Amino acid sequence: MSYGYIGDTSSSIKQQKKNAGVLSVSDVLNLKSQGFLGGSLELIIANSFSSSSSITITTLKESVYDIHFFSLVLTGAHQDCTVFLDMSTDGGSSYITDDFRYYKQYIETSSGDGTQTNTDLYGIQIGSSADTNVGFTAEGYLYNLGNANQYSYYTGQSFFSKSGDAGEFKMEYGGGVRPAKDTINAIRFYPNTGTLTGYYKVFGIKQIWVT
Repeated sequence: MSYGYIGDTSSSIKQQKKNAGVLSVSDVLNLKSQGFLGGSLELIIANSFSSSSSITITTLKESVYDIHFFSLVLTGAHQDCTVFLDMSTDGGSSYITDDFRYYKQYIETSSGDGTQTNTDLYGIQIGSSADTNVGFTAEGYLYNLGNANQYSYYTGQSFFSKSGDAGEFKMEYGGGVRPAKDTINAIRFYPNTGTLTGYYKVFGIKQIWVT
């Protein structure tokens, strides 16, 4: 079925080009049921956490979405905290904890800039040396989680107060990869030390293919 505006061809509207046509109700419902109408993001899950040693997310709808977007906000008190992203292939029963690679660039308000990299680590760095007493915000995209024929990638950024330096703020941006062709069906965020308090949201991004 093709869709489009059906112009008013009657004489009730006096204008040079008639453009009063609209989609019918059945057309709208049909398009919406196929995912072609509505927002481009679907909220998959949102939750808060308190004094957690790790934040596990086992609802990803990875068979539906090949791109995910997440927002992670930390509100609790913690010093010198580095947050990592880990992945699971068995629904969160266990996590990979090995062989992640990332490259991050950072800018600090007083101390300049630089890079941080690792080619064989237990997680992808989301933000390092943060002072979460005054907040930590990270957001990013995850690609190919449910595709066993592709590597799973992360790209994103974070902004926070740098631990131990009053008034020093830091921004990180970059990406990371799980360099193996797995089906990722759960993820977790966790600190290198202590616990975390805050909230998160995970969205699926709609894909519309034209053939």
